[in-house]
Amino acid sequence: MEKILWCLSELEQYFLAIDDAKSPMNWVAEGNVIQSAVGSPHHGISEFVHLARLARNKVIAIKDTIAAEVYNFYSYKPKSEELIDNWIQLLQSLHTHKAWIDLVTTNYDLVLETTVKLLKLEVGNGFSDEPVREMSLDYWRNSISTENVEPYADGLITKLHGSVHWEAEPDGVVLGGTRYKGAHERHALISPGFKGVPQKEPFVTLHDYFERALTRADVILFIGFAFRDDYINDLIRRSVGNKQIVCIDPSPLSWVPTYVRDKIFHIERGFDGDAIREFWKFVDRTQRAN
Repeated sequence: MEKILWCLSELEQYFLAIDDAKSPMNWVAEGNVIQSAVGSPHHGISEFVHLARLARNKVIAIKDTIAAEVYNFYSYKPKSEELIDNWIQLLQSLHTHKAWIDLVTTNYDLVLETTVKLLKLEVGNGFSDEPVREMSLDYWRNSISTENVEPYADGLITKLHGSVHWEAEPDGVVLGGTRYKGAHERHALISPGFKGVPQKEPFVTLHDYFERALTRADVILFIGFAFRDDYINDLIRRSVGNKQIVCIDPSPLSWVPTYVRDKIFHIERGFDGDAIREFWKFVDRTQRAN
């Protein structure tokens, strides 16, 4: 889905250039300037401009339709039996080892929040307990600016691309329902396929915090992360240093950027109890070696 959206976004930018007064494409397309410049007898540019405008509208409509389906897909609330052999086991074992857990994800689903609630862990998500549950970025900002500040007893959930139940309001983000609200602007969510530097809150602060979390971590565990987001790759590249890095993923590591590939201990299997046990064996071996 992300690859399709990236492709559609590129097409949209090409087609938008036709009507962008700052784009050279606009200068040469309007008034058949390009035809005169190359001395061509053909008049296809006018038809192309017309088709580009129609195609642009079609591309935007397709992107909107796909994005709307995101809310339907990710609004599913997982059952405890679906989590017992993966997330529940991992977070429970981390808690038993007295680890403070930074849970950072680009997913929109409710898996982490559901697991934390089932285990009754004090892992927060930055939202108040007021009747209108508002996000406070101070949980992340204070930890960025002050050494060893832990805003919750057991850990913090940081959703870099937002969440299916985050709703955008003029003054910030509140928790809402999980269904599509009729306009993407009403959701606090970076659409699938986005690759770039976030320009607005809360995403600027959340990405800053992620970089800070990488520098403070003792062990970094990736679970099925595709390393496709250029900006997140930049944050990882300049922050991981020589830290212990583990990746649980059944695919070969050929898709992992070279800057981190040689540092990764690869558990080449799905995310299950066996993978988690192998993760802890690696951590124990490394700690004994140090």
